[in-house]
Amino acid sequence: MSSATKIIIGASAAALVLSAVAAYAWQVRRTSTYTDGDRIVAAAVGAPLRTILWQPPREVPGALNTSADEYEPRLSADGTRMVFVRGKPGANADLFESHWTPQGWSAPLPMQGINSPNDELGPELSPDGGSLYFYSDRPGGQGGFDLWVAHADGTGWHEPENLGPSVNSDENEYGPALSRDGSVLYFSSNRLRPGEPQRQRDAWTATLRQSRDRHDYDLYRVARDASDAQKPVPLAAINTPFDEGSPCVSPAGDFLYFASDRPDGAGGFDLYRARMLAGDLAAPESLGSAINSAANELDPGLSMDGFRLAFSSSRPPHEATPRDDETDAVDYGLWVSSSREVFGRTDHAAAMAALLELLRECLPWLMLLLPLLALV
Repeated sequence: MSSATKIIIGASAAALVLSAVAAYAWQVRRTSTYTDGDRIVAAAVGAPLRTILWQPPREVPGALNTSADEYEPRLSADGTRMVFVRGKPGANADLFESHWTPQGWSAPLPMQGINSPNDELGPELSPDGGSLYFYSDRPGGQGGFDLWVAHADGTGWHEPENLGPSVNSDENEYGPALSRDGSVLYFSSNRLRPGEPQRQRDAWTATLRQSRDRHDYDLYRVARDASDAQKPVPLAAINTPFDEGSPCVSPAGDFLYFASDRPDGAGGFDLYRARMLAGDLAAPESLGSAINSAANELDPGLSMDGFRLAFSSSRPPHEATPRDDETDAVDYGLWVSSSREVFGRTDHAAAMAALLELLRECLPWLMLLLPLLALV
């Protein structure tokens, strides 16, 4: 076979490969879609995409934030009811409830029939508002902090029930979160992984806020009708050797929000979310610098439309909000942010002002260089 024939055959093969790659790329582009995993399926070509960003967080207005710690906020399905925790764990932290009015959030009241001399934390309302999940170290549990549920009728809350050994362990379980239809329960636990040696039990002070000298927390899920045959399953796509906790399922069921102190964050604990699709979890993504800070951000809770985010943070408060004395270095308050559609804009006046400022700062150095240039 001559060299010319080999060149022709090689060029033809390369052309065929390139044609196949181009055809595949064209088919991918033609068949690619954008979807929310539910009812939205739109062709990627020409889809009218919108750009969404989080607003700068602000403290929840009204009488909710005080000199005590407030954290773990949860909104009802209609957005008119907020349940949260007030007080330090280990010092009889209790659940409080506030209602939205035209004047803002009402003065919060302790939840009668739920609170006890022990700690009650991590509230999670069922979609219909008739059940309240929480965690507590009250007597009658499996050990440490356990998950409990109380059911309501027209007169008040019934006696809380422990979720039992199919969910709870002799370690700590906290942060209950329900799926959109209430059939799956998510939570965090520092229980031992299979094959791990037993560790000395450490004192527990405040959810993820406790000392790092203990087993890290992981996220789990279990069917709500849990039986001995349905043990909690760890979320392998999310869990790391660091802490994962404070789970929250978006009302549309498309995202799992959580908090973690993994090392790629802004500092302390940060808020993340992972897309949920057909029972699987995508890689987590940080909510970014618009929400996270060098302080701790924990306990995400979403409004019914999924666009308003409530969370707790130890970031410095506004001056108008009372806090403990200056020796109280970490004080948690309730914060809120909303995701809004944004558009691009170029501020030519600001750009010119920045350029003039840069020239003003560089001018003395340019004046020093001129004599050297003249000599050259």
